[in-house]
Amino acid sequence: MASHQAEQVVFGHQSLVSCLAFSPDGKLLPSGSFDEQASVKLWNRATGAEVATLRGHTKPVYTLAFTPDGKYLATAGRDRVLRLWEVATGRPQRLLADNNIESLAFSPDSRTFVLWDLSQGLLLWDMVEQRVRRTLPRHPPGRVALAFSPDGKTLATGGYEGTVCFFEAATGDLRLSDRNHTAAVNCLAFSPNGKTLASAGFDKKVKLWQTTTGRELLTLPDQRDRVR
Repeated sequence: MASHQAEQVVFGHQSLVSCLAFSPDGKLLPSGSFDEQASVKLWNRATGAEVATLRGHTKPVYTLAFTPDGKYLATAGRDRVLRLWEVATGRPQRLLADNNIESLAFSPDSRTFVLWDLSQGLLLWDMVEQRVRRTLPRHPPGRVALAFSPDGKTLATGGYEGTVCFFEAATGDLRLSDRNHTAAVNCLAFSPNGKTLASAGFDKKVKLWQTTTGRELLTLPDQRDRVR
């Protein structure tokens, strides 16, 4: 049986690492953590060197995401502040305060991002106008997985009750919904052509969906552990 070893192991956080995301060009890997004051770090993917520590959050960071153009990094967590960082300079902006955001995702054109706020539900935020453009139907309590299709027209969500939903991104209308998972769905990914969506979660299953019809195409065999 083949063994698998990590290419690199890097150390720098003092507490739990809670979220990761590669930059669009693959050169940077930001990490969010439960550290105080220094809970977000940027790493050089090739060398493992720490590039920067982004200071501003005062409590654990739950989620982070790059804009598709790679210019900005959004972070949010327990201190109820969503921050937008300029990647080139590390300069922060306080974008939203007094919120309870647990997940977020940017549209392909970097203009819109969707937020899952435990208090307010799914919010579509306009980066240019700096305001909430639309509120989508609520999911049941719990963290919601989010993903935009490559053309930006469809927003997929996965919830704690095992449901995968497809929304029209422009209008916020719910197009399709299916509850084929038996436990929380906590990760989603579209295929490059946008025709297929993969979903996975705590029921140890990976499912493939046809995005135009919402039809389940395939369920992969049970994974050894729950998919994160």
